Amino acid sequence: MSASNASEPNSSGIGVLLAEDLFPELRRTLDEALVRSPRMVVQDLSLLQAMESTRVQASRLYPRAGASAQYNLAREETASRRDPVDTVKTYYNVQISQPVFHWGALHAGADIGRIQEELTRNNVAEAFRLLALEIRREFLALVSTKASLAHARLELEQARKRLDVAETRVRMGEIPAGLTEPARHAVVEAEFNIDRGEYTLDQALSRFARLTGRSGFTADEVPEEIPRLNTSGGTGVESLRREFVERGGIERTARMLNAELEARREGLNLRILRTNLRPKFDLVAGINQDERSYTLDVSRTDRIASLFIGMRVQWNIFDSASTTHQVRATRYRLRQLEAQARHAKEEHAAAIESVARELEFSGRSLEFAERSYGFALSAVSATESNVTRGLLSAADVDAAESRERASRISVFNARAAYLNAAAAFLSAIDADPVAQAGARQIRDR
Repeated sequence: MSASNASEPNSSGIGVLLAEDLFPELRRTLDEALVRSPRMVVQDLSLLQAMESTRVQASRLYPRAGASAQYNLAREETASRRDPVDTVKTYYNVQISQPVFHWGALHAGADIGRIQEELTRNNVAEAFRLLALEIRREFLALVSTKASLAHARLELEQARKRLDVAETRVRMGEIPAGLTEPARHAVVEAEFNIDRGEYTLDQALSRFARLTGRSGFTADEVPEEIPRLNTSGGTGVESLRREFVERGGIERTARMLNAELEARREGLNLRILRTNLRPKFDLVAGINQDERSYTLDVSRTDRIASLFIGMRVQWNIFDSASTTHQVRATRYRLRQLEAQARHAKEEHAAAIESVARELEFSGRSLEFAERSYGFALSAVSATESNVTRGLLSAADVDAAESRERASRISVFNARAAYLNAAAAFLSAIDADPVAQAGARQIRDR
């Protein structure tokens, strides 16, 4: 997997660079994660469940049919007969009912089903938004972890080289044997660092594969570096934040939309509760069969089949004030949701300001890291030049290169931190292109 040039156009559309702008393979991984990630598979099932629940609620508005039948072999005894009588009895009932007037409760229930489905869609979109941030973060961490392992392997080579030099000097009698122990310890420690680094990388690869649903993801697919970034797009972050807040963008986020939907759902629940003690009217029609005896001889019965149509009334007249208390509880729940929505709006505004500041700080920190890395590179060149001139030894070059590699990892971490901060900011102002595309697909299901 190769990194693209950091100066290429970014996908955000507003001048803020994202990790997938540097790594096209990451972009494909993000797109595929909507359907391949185990986390999204679970979310998709919850959406399918909500869609079916919507149909269940809507079906209560339409006719229902039911039937029952009973076949009996009976033995009956009467005082007027000496012997019992064995009889066969057949009963059946077929009935169709259609709700006629339920004070709007059934329509409110259907609306609740649709609201619950919309809530679930928003939750699935929110889950994918957070997943996209996590995938980017884990991918960039893989780059740093891989670079750290490469650094550990080079440190081992240098440690072994220093040990060889020390052992050679011991054999030549220049130093006592005990002075090789620090070099030997450095080799053992470097070997341990490699073992730990390999385990850390394997665990990170497995975690990334599970997160994205990609099986067989290997270290070869991880880039060798995070290229130098063009952070000029971050200069307009504050204006983007202010424009988003002032234009009511917070109200359009999934969290705020869900707060509004939950309030509407509770309002409908309140409407349904208020109909508990009112009569409900259904149209019923059907056919049934029974048996009757018109004489003292129970063995002589007639089968009677009836066709009927009429109006059925169901009326819960008294429920010991249960409905009254449920209505009050629902009103309190409505007030609670309204308070939570106000609090959520304030929290989101504060969070947007926080991630905007974090992006600014990450950009400044990256400048310091790039400058330090430049100093480390210059130090390697200067050391090599001094070795050529006989002023320094090869060991000094090794030390300078070790510092350069450590600084290189630090600058990778700083670049990753900036990219993560940029993604978090765009996600907070609902401008993450991956999350937006995923939300459109979720809404179209």
